[in-house]
Amino acid sequence: MTKDTSTFSFELELIKRAGCEVWIYAPSLPSKVTNQPELRDNPKVHFVETAIGKSDRISRDGTPFMTLPTIMKENGHFWVDFLKLDVEGAEYKLLDTWMEHHDDVLPFSQLLVEIHLKEEDGDEVSFSDFRQWWERVEAAGLRPFWAEQDKSPESLMGSLNPTGEPVKFSHYSFINTRGKHVLVE
Repeated sequence: MTKDTSTFSFELELIKRAGCEVWIYAPSLPSKVTNQPELRDNPKVHFVETAIGKSDRISRDGTPFMTLPTIMKENGHFWVDFLKLDVEGAEYKLLDTWMEHHDDVLPFSQLLVEIHLKEEDGDEVSFSDFRQWWERVEAAGLRPFWAEQDKSPESLMGSLNPTGEPVKFSHYSFINTRGKHVLVE
């Protein structure tokens, strides 16, 4: 990948190298997006000011949430080639919900997920709970092929999250071994 310091450098590389469309769901668009014409003016980039969640709802603070099936239906998608998930500790419950609703095949080829040591409510994830969750992910056909610890400047400099604790997460990439897609044919 070329060196790009923008927030969405990964997404821009997907467009450049694979020519795919990128859909970004975020409840509020950062100023970095509106200040970057390569994102703002790109017809292959779609921003939706909604968070991805385990149910379609509006939170107490007014944040809209949509499920993956609802998002896919609204966009006319039956399959997602690459899904990047960064939901700040909600990844455990979100993936659990997807696995409950898709008994046979999760509707994506690859998943890049940021996995935190704490859930969204601030509770630490015990090793036992993490292991059970991981085994469930693997039973759903997802196989890890890459992992990387957080090496963001904030983490390396000892930055703290809003609760005053060090930022702690890792990125994991999974391939879905189920379903008929080009990666496992």
